Order: sequence, then C-alpha cells, then structure tokens
Amino acid sequence: MADVHGLRATLAFVQANPQLWRQDSWLHCFAAIAVELAGYDVLPSLWVRLDDRSVQVWDAAAEVLDLTGPQARALFAPGNTLAELTTLVGEIVRPYQAPRHARRGRHARHLRLVR
Repeated sequence: MADVHGLRATLAFVQANPQLWRQDSWLHCFAAIAVELAGYDVLPSLWVRLDDRSVQVWDAAAEVLDLTGPQARALFAPGNTLAELTTLVGEIVRPYQAPRHARRGRHARHLRLVR
C-alpha cells in the first residue's frame, strides 16, 4: 500500500518550495525530497543509507513511499512537470482514499438532527 501521507507531504513540499525542486536533478527531485522528508540523508553520490544498507536515491524513495516499480518509474521520471507530479500522486493515492460520503462524515447529518 502506497504511503499516502508521504506522497502528499512530498507533493505539498514541492508545491510550497518550487525553488528547491528540480525534477531533472536527482539531488533535488521528487524522490530525493521524499527521502529527506522521511528523515534520511541523500549523499551527493546519490546513495542513501537506509537502516543497515546503502541504496540509490530512487530505490530508497520507492521503498520509503512503498511504490510499485511502474509507479516509481512514472513518478520519478526526470521530465515530469509539477502538474504531472500532481496528477500522478492523485492517481496513486486515489485507491486509498475514503469514498466521498465517508470523507464528509456519513453520520454528520444524524448528529445535527440529534442536537
């Protein structure tokens, strides 16, 4: 199951700080930002120390965000624009979102009637 919170937090960071994001630079791309927001350091060599092992930044991000291979390849593509990242994150998190009526609170109407 994809890390919905991590995906949304990374996208929100990129949207709020576009000057720090460069999708065509592995040190400043969506993957690197996700890894850093998860509390790991991305080394200039593009390696990340995850627990007891070293992995490349894109593999670390895929693991941290719990993405499938196709999801990671699409999301971490160097040519992605911010609009494309927004769309891709939306597509990845959509299956994990509560139905619209549940997000509004199915019982909210009942609670208003009880008052």
